[in-house]
Amino acid sequence: MNILIVEDEALAAQKLARFIQQYNASFNIVSVLDSIEDTVHYLQNAPLPDLIFLDIHLADGNSFEIFKKVEVKTPIIFATAYDEYALSAFELNSVDYILKPIKQAQINRSLDKYFQLKESFQPQRLDYSQLAKMLQPQHYKARFMVKYQNKIISLNTTEIACFFAEDGVTCILTFNQEKFIIDYTLDDLEGMLNPADFFRANRKYILAIQMIIEVHAYFKGRLKVITSPSLADEVIISNQRANNFKEWLGK
Repeated sequence: MNILIVEDEALAAQKLARFIQQYNASFNIVSVLDSIEDTVHYLQNAPLPDLIFLDIHLADGNSFEIFKKVEVKTPIIFATAYDEYALSAFELNSVDYILKPIKQAQINRSLDKYFQLKESFQPQRLDYSQLAKMLQPQHYKARFMVKYQNKIISLNTTEIACFFAEDGVTCILTFNQEKFIIDYTLDDLEGMLNPADFFRANRKYILAIQMIIEVHAYFKGRLKVITSPSLADEVIISNQRANNFKEWLGK
C-alpha cells in the first residue's frame, strides 16, 4: 500500500510516518511533501497513491488550494486543528480526520476505517472542493441598517441584546432598550449571526450571550433564562435544546 504524507513540520511528518509503519510495516511512504506547490506537482506527474495524509495548514497556505489546481480522487485522511464545529464536515467528505497532536491510537483508528470503507470508495464522490467550501471562514453580519425617526442608522451587533418575533414582524431590542423593526425572519437571522454570540432560544427569541444573567432549571428538563434587559415574556429553553444551550454558554 502506497501512502503520501503532506505535512510541513518535519518532526510531525516523521512521527506520522513512524505511526503508519507501526500499524503495518509493509506500508510504503512514497513521499513526504511540505507545500501546496509540491503536492500539486506530485499529483499531476506521479502515480496516484492509495491514501493521502494531508495537513490542513501548510507553509505556503491552506491545503484546500490543492483541490482548486488538481482533481484529487485518492482517499484522504486530514490532519487538523479545527474545532468541533467543523468536524462533521470532515466526517461527510473524507475518510477520516486526526486531531493534532497526533497519537498512535488515532492513526490506528483512521487506517482501520480506511480499510472498512475501501470497497465502497467511488472517486466521483470524493468531493474535496465541497469540503473546502464548508470549512471556509464564515462572514457574519456585524451591523444592521434600521429606521430611526426620519433616518436610517447603522446598528452594530454588539449593541443588540436580542431579536424577537412580535405580531408578524421581527424586532431588535438593544441593550439600551431601544426597539427597531427589521426585514428578516428569525430563520434568516440564524444563518447571518455569529453562533458564538447569539443563540436561537425558541420560536420567538434569538438571544445575545451578553444579555444572559442567570439560567434556572425548569419543569420537564427545560431551562428558564433570566436576561438583562428583561423581556416581556419568560424565555424558556426546551428540553430538546437545553444541552446545546448549556454547551453554547460554556464555550
